[in-house]
Amino acid sequence: MKTVRKNDFYIIIFIIILALSVLIINKIISSHGITGYEIYYDGRKVAEITKEGRTDIKDPDGEHMLYVEFYEGKVRVTESTCPDKVCEHMGWVEDTGRDIICVPNKVIIKPLGKSKSDIDIFSQ
Repeated sequence: MKTVRKNDFYIIIFIIILALSVLIINKIISSHGITGYEIYYDGRKVAEITKEGRTDIKDPDGEHMLYVEFYEGKVRVTESTCPDKVCEHMGWVEDTGRDIICVPNKVIIKPLGKSKSDIDIFSQ
């Protein structure tokens, strides 16, 4: 069995510190805070909410689909009529680059706020 040399130990420590530094810097840059959110239904923007509180999202026929809560720069879905409840399980969204999507209800919730870029890695 090979023994770990002193230089190997320094290389491992350097890589760990570098990885942690990248994670911390990325978190600082991307956490500008959410100032509100936009609601899209079936690809069309139906609402923009900038006040804190709980909002009832309804379909064009007026039937309840989901409740969205906006509080202290974070947004989440608290209740949904869809069977899977994936949108509820996403929890609080604090970054402007993350959307909450409820596929069965055809709803997309896009957080508003300052972002470091309008281009994400998937838009190429």
